Amino acid sequence: MEIKLLQQRQRRAASRQLHKFSKKQQRVAMSIYVLDNYKVQAAVEYVKKAKRTWSGDATHQVEQWFLDMPMNELTALNPQRNVKALRFLAEFRTVKFIQECNFQRGHAPTSAEAASAYVRILRELAGEHCACVESLEKSLDGGSRWARRWVQQWRKRWDLSVQVLRSHGVLDLNTKVSRAILVHYQI
Repeated sequence: MEIKLLQQRQRRAASRQLHKFSKKQQRVAMSIYVLDNYKVQAAVEYVKKAKRTWSGDATHQVEQWFLDMPMNELTALNPQRNVKALRFLAEFRTVKFIQECNFQRGHAPTSAEAASAYVRILRELAGEHCACVESLEKSLDGGSRWARRWVQQWRKRWDLSVQVLRSHGVLDLNTKVSRAILVHYQI
């Protein structure tokens, strides 16, 4: 009995290793990398979210996986068919959309706007005929209950919160110039 427990603990510890990714997870990361036009930021975010205990250089790891992947696997990757990669990249871009809205408009979009942005981005990534996008559009058209629930779960996954941003006092031109000069002289 103790031997089985020890073996089970060893298997769990081995599965929690920092750099241990399954082939499937690596393919998802590579699909995200290819779908995002070989920009590593989204794939790195996937690696960090897939292994929350990641402490290494994820950028280097993603690039190394791409370089180590055999050419026949790379050509057979077909990222538009990888639903997990599509959904992750759509969520990642929706987060960027929310950040843009916060900086440009000064407030976060509504749940319905965020959900429709997600579906629009997913449609752009997946192409015209994707069953996952069509079912999402039908649920979105059916009412905003799905949208609110999806946005709530999505905010939890991405550690986003809805709160009022504190306003910063507007400085007059003379104060800005004096602070800029002070910083310039301190360097």
